[in-house]
Amino acid sequence: MGTDSVATLAWAPIEPDAAASAQSYLESLGFVRIETPEGVYLAQKGDDGWADAEGYGVTYLFTDTDVRWAAYKDEVGYVKAPDEAG
Repeated sequence: MGTDSVATLAWAPIEPDAAASAQSYLESLGFVRIETPEGVYLAQKGDDGWADAEGYGVTYLFTDTDVRWAAYKDEVGYVKAPDEAG
């Protein structure tokens, strides 16, 4: 029996127009917009067992230059751009 734990994370550069379009689309799907100093989170409320401590599941973080994705909002902090330390 496997006991592996896997975190799925993603990063990509994004142009401002594409970011605005993607954000609008995600909001139309019901994602919650959360404005923060590090950028704009668009997070989906998760079901029990499929959410972090705040109740969020699938989450995107849009910064000025890129978009980051994780299965849970509290995991987005693990996503780093190639030029970031960590």
